[in-house]
Amino acid sequence: MNEFHDDEIINQFVIESLDLIGTAVEPDLLVLERDGARVSPAIITNLFQVMNNIKEIAGMLGLSFDTFSFDCISRASLIASE
Repeated sequence: MNEFHDDEIINQFVIESLDLIGTAVEPDLLVLERDGARVSPAIITNLFQVMNNIKEIAGMLGLSFDTFSFDCISRASLIASE
């Protein structure tokens, strides 16, 4: 169970994280897949920073990264169905 119980804040965090993953992580992962070992160090740095930020904020909200991943999928499904 989450240590942080404000569902509105957690829902907003999930929405923002999904948006960040779609706009900042996914394109960089595609470049990494395409370029492999020749990928720019800036791509690796960006991927690390974005995912680390999401992980750190999840931790501040009392979510483990594994819990956040599952919670994110569940909440995204609920938000999308509204």
